[in-house]
Amino acid sequence: MRKTELTNRRARLAALLMLAGAGAGGIAHAQLENFERTPNAAIAGHNNLRLDNVTKQQCASACMTVREFSCKSFDYHKNDNACDLSDATAADVGGLKTDYADNPYDHYAMNDLVEILAQRPEDAVTKSPVVEDVEYAIRQMTGRKASIFEADLDGFVDKYGAGMHIGDHVQGITMTAGGRLVVSISRQEHDEAPRCGGVLAFSSPFDPDNPDRTLDWTYYCHSDDGLEGHPSAIQAAGDIVAVGTSWKDFGVRKSGSRYYHISPEGEVEHLWHLKTEGGRDATGLVYNRAEGRYYTLNADGLIKSGYVDAEICRTERNASLMSRSTKFDDCRTISVPASGQGSNLIAQADGKLFLASAFSSDVGHLENTDYPQWVREGDYGVRCVAEGAGAIAAGYDVRTKYEDVVVLAEIDFVRGKAKTVYEANIERTQRAQTCVQQRPAFRFAGGFSPYGKEGRILGLWSGRQNPVGQVHTDELEIAYQPLSQRGTQSLDYSVSIDCEVDDIGNESTGNTITATFYSSSRRKLGSASTDGVTAAACTFTWVDLEATLDESAEYVTISTNGDDGFMVDRIVLEKDGDEVRTYGLNNDKGWCFSTDRGDADGSWNYASDGVCVTEHTWSYSGQPVTFNQWDTLAAAASSNKPKVRYSLDIDCDVDGIDNEGTDDRITAVFMDANKKEIGRGSIKENTERGILGCYDIEFDVITDGPASWYRIETDGTDGAMLDQIFVYKNGEEVDVEGVSNDRAWCLSNDPDDASRSWKGHAAYNTCRASWEFEL
Repeated sequence: MRKTELTNRRARLAALLMLAGAGAGGIAHAQLENFERTPNAAIAGHNNLRLDNVTKQQCASACMTVREFSCKSFDYHKNDNACDLSDATAADVGGLKTDYADNPYDHYAMNDLVEILAQRPEDAVTKSPVVEDVEYAIRQMTGRKASIFEADLDGFVDKYGAGMHIGDHVQGITMTAGGRLVVSISRQEHDEAPRCGGVLAFSSPFDPDNPDRTLDWTYYCHSDDGLEGHPSAIQAAGDIVAVGTSWKDFGVRKSGSRYYHISPEGEVEHLWHLKTEGGRDATGLVYNRAEGRYYTLNADGLIKSGYVDAEICRTERNASLMSRSTKFDDCRTISVPASGQGSNLIAQADGKLFLASAFSSDVGHLENTDYPQWVREGDYGVRCVAEGAGAIAAGYDVRTKYEDVVVLAEIDFVRGKAKTVYEANIERTQRAQTCVQQRPAFRFAGGFSPYGKEGRILGLWSGRQNPVGQVHTDELEIAYQPLSQRGTQSLDYSVSIDCEVDDIGNESTGNTITATFYSSSRRKLGSASTDGVTAAACTFTWVDLEATLDESAEYVTISTNGDDGFMVDRIVLEKDGDEVRTYGLNNDKGWCFSTDRGDADGSWNYASDGVCVTEHTWSYSGQPVTFNQWDTLAAAASSNKPKVRYSLDIDCDVDGIDNEGTDDRITAVFMDANKKEIGRGSIKENTERGILGCYDIEFDVITDGPASWYRIETDGTDGAMLDQIFVYKNGEEVDVEGVSNDRAWCLSNDPDDASRSWKGHAAYNTCRASWEFEL
């Protein structure tokens, strides 16, 4: 943009403010609010104009309206009532000078919260906040820490539901700079009024710190300039929303993005001049404040993580998206990790450009199989319900088919390259809800929206607004997580404790459990505690203890103050929201905390190694901790009581036959060299999956010492086929019996089970109530 054009626009803004504000004083005050103040600092040596005998409000007005150069900042002389106007920013000159004697200056930088556009007051557009460290913020995102609220899309189904079929749902989610949540919803049936395609639904401002406030929703569905029936991902830059869609141009179907401005009053304007092409599934839009221009992205996005060619374009510097002359005409084709559920461009304060993408860990129901769709969906329905039953107790340790994956890439637009700087499976948003259609997930939509004065990022997940097999209602679950910026908080240290151990009980406690954080020199930095841990807390969640410290911690000590034993299975050490180190294995040996050492006996004996202590210390860096009493006691206890955990994984799926699963109780008896029983364990669950075979039979047995033999038994006549048997000793594989899809061991009290459809597949052509094997 030429300098004369910019100064003319500044003059038009001043005139508009005069028309709206009645008085120069009001104008100056309004303009000062559009400057960011840095106290006790100045932009030394880069001054264009000095003004004497002026207030800081008058300096702001002068910077906004000066014609001779493009003013971006000014230094105010607090003692002399003067100011120096400059055409540079702190970023332009490498920072501000802050070591003046007696601190005589304050620096004021013009922010871009108000964009000076054409001749209309309504052309003022809010821009997104600046993010100082994108990667730092994105690394904090995890499904476990997401909060979920129920959004009531009041009146949506009554007005638009008739145009939806079973495959329609939320396709994209974002948040504007003004705080409006926006979702795109596909709507592909057109037999019913209103005759329009997809819908943009946007809320009244949402406050992540006050999520219980009721939101009012507005819907945009226009037959002339609205969305196609299946809009895709979306992203907001300020109050302008880019939507992946397609359209017909002189009868030719094209795909790309359309752009819509949502005014503060909730009015939607289609910005026809900003139409871009190059793929419709992945859509991004961002304002790069360091460069003073907008970037956009269009690509055929993926569901699972991967790279595709994307069309990334940018405007000229100082361009306005509201101006009809603005075009995204500087374009590059760059290979990037683009997601059809959400690929958001984020510009860092230093001008670096990032792409944050919301992928799913899986695509569909049993892909790459020959089973029909109804069989695939039915199998997933059974599977996710079964996983959910297990997750009631085991929580996030139950892994699911559809988990959320974040990929962050840095884009070098000039060189036409992108590189992944961070990728992580962030699991799922709900502990016990494993069915993807019943929880917010990236499989539908995800987003990363800068917000607030501190430039935080709001991580977003959308649920499925039209759940399969259920009555269509106005309800929509949305999950969110505020992702803080580096330097906006003190050092947050925390521990997450898993106190649920299979096959033992009463791991909770009524005592006070304390986490104390220490420096590397063992100086106490801070602590956090909880007055007791309930059984529900152990069963359904992890116990979190968090403290804000002024310096880095090296050690954390967990302690108890009483004799009501507390069992720790695993402990995760975290810093600033990132997992630093994990100690312990799930349902394996852990740590018993109690003043009563007898609490380590009985069912706790294996997990605790026969030892209870009042405190134990772990290292954040992973260094050995030499002063733990538990280590010495556990070593002695293990030599006296050598408990061993054997794990069995039995494959019961044999090709060519059906009904290999069973609902009877399966028991494993482990014996020493003299065939004396030293431990047994059992499982009773239906492992049958019909034409899909059967689920593996998996369970553990704790023994008094190492075993030499083991026996597998059944208590019923519902035969099971044992195709392969895998045995693990304390996590290490020690025995494999059988060959996959060869003759298998038929386990049943009914010998005739081997003479029916299983004939020719059962070992020794018979079924037995038990089979014995040597380790």
